[in-house]
Amino acid sequence: MSNYTKKRHKNHTLQRFLLILIVLVIVVLIAFFFVIRPLKEKLVSSVAEKIIETQISSITGSDVDAEEIMEIISEEDQETIEEICNDHLDTQTITDIFSYVAQGDTASLKSYLHESLTEEEMEEIYEIYEKYQDEIYECLK
Repeated sequence: MSNYTKKRHKNHTLQRFLLILIVLVIVVLIAFFFVIRPLKEKLVSSVAEKIIETQISSITGSDVDAEEIMEIISEEDQETIEEICNDHLDTQTITDIFSYVAQGDTASLKSYLHESLTEEEMEEIYEIYEKYQDEIYECLK
């Protein structure tokens, strides 16, 4: 093989490698923005609902439907709660929370939340509860 042919072959191989690399980056970005990100947002929303449900049921002593409560709470306050959840979410946390929920083990879930959330985050959630407590009690009737 001549030097020209070798250089051409190397350039062709490099072009293939770069093309494959670009395609992989595009696939990963598409997966992140259209699969992983929406899935994580859905999980955060679900975890936020469970936290609200747990906190309100521990305060009021009665069972609550988080979806009804979420309809009462403003978008801004929902985002605050979801941000708090998002800060603490990883695969282990999600697994733990959903196992507590599936087992109906609210005591362990409350304990887990008190250990995981900072005092400021707990206060934020409680302030949101206080803001809507009259509407929540109406919803519970």
